[in-house]
Amino acid sequence: MKLVFICLIVLLISPSFCDIWNNCGTPADKFTITSIEITPNPPVKNQNVSIVLNGTLSEVVSGGNIHFLLKYGFITLVNTNFPLCGNDPFLPSPCPLQQGPISKSVTEFIPSQVPSGQYSANILIKDQNSNELACVDINLKL
Repeated sequence: MKLVFICLIVLLISPSFCDIWNNCGTPADKFTITSIEITPNPPVKNQNVSIVLNGTLSEVVSGGNIHFLLKYGFITLVNTNFPLCGNDPFLPSPCPLQQGPISKSVTEFIPSQVPSGQYSANILIKDQNSNELACVDINLKL
């Protein structure tokens, strides 16, 4: 689980953070991202980076999963599912997730060994009924 979040953070190493995200969701998505804060911005290799995600959930969610696909060029590095809710500090919180504002912060170390190149990721979040909550595509060249 921690590897998935380190990979997510690696994708955020970019001076033009706003330019790397693309909302691949639909108007029917139940979670709307309102802001993402990164400190330091841009993240720096061999240092900690803190990321705060803020959004609004339009209905109560009792469970679900997050599908995470990470590629380095055309090579798939990670292709996995993990639970949306739980007691792991990297997950949003124990279920049920209540309707309204949600904020989640993560701090991780960015290793200096992160290779340069083209990275892409797709993050698809679904609820307990497999309905899409949110979708994000990320493209970044390190």
